[in-house]
Amino acid sequence: MAEQVLGINRRLLQWVRQDYVTATIDLDGEVISTRGHPCRATRGYNPKRRGAKSYFGMIGFLAEGRDILTADLRPGKEASVSARGAIALYEQSRRSLPPGLRRVRLRADAAFASEAFFARLEADKVTYCVAAPTPGPVKRAVAGLKYQRLDRKWAIAEFEYQGGPWTRARRLVVIRERLDPIERPSKQLKLLDCPGCGYQVIVTNSDWRAEKVWRFYNGRCRLENILKETQTDFGGDHVLAHG
Repeated sequence: MAEQVLGINRRLLQWVRQDYVTATIDLDGEVISTRGHPCRATRGYNPKRRGAKSYFGMIGFLAEGRDILTADLRPGKEASVSARGAIALYEQSRRSLPPGLRRVRLRADAAFASEAFFARLEADKVTYCVAAPTPGPVKRAVAGLKYQRLDRKWAIAEFEYQGGPWTRARRLVVIRERLDPIERPSKQLKLLDCPGCGYQVIVTNSDWRAEKVWRFYNGRCRLENILKETQTDFGGDHVLAHG
């Protein structure tokens, strides 16, 4: 039944968006906390309600139209994104795009960053901007970069990095934020032991200016509203569907 619904959604979306020449795919995986004992919800990684049952939603969006390209609701114990799972989600999302596109772009968070995933996107000539993992060598490189100031709060830099599981050098764009003295930095920004500063690192295969990479990646924040709609309007936190 789920496959039939996705098929109907795919055909409708391709018809409605048939004039598109550029498409941006946003990928995301989110833990969906549940109450009670909904079907197939299990205990797993759940930072919001530890010990509660949950689902793990893997969803692909079309950014320009705010459309859901594909969705996969898994038990909470499967709350992780493997390279195989990332590629499968990308392929399913790509199949839902209208034909005749000239450009396909993709954004995702660091859970999707892997050599196999990047290699697949590069082979398909997809321009990607993905939050980068920050192992020790990346943190040390970030600390020693020469930053270009954008304004009093923001500065930006870039460098190439090859290491760990990456078999080739890739471009990293680094954004430094001057934090307010009374502001507590979020976990996402606490990459370095550098009081007063927060950092964001993005890996990309684009040739855009560093500032454009940053602004393009930050556009994916709009999918948070779509995620809330899937839970509030469609009851994603208490699905009762056997398959």
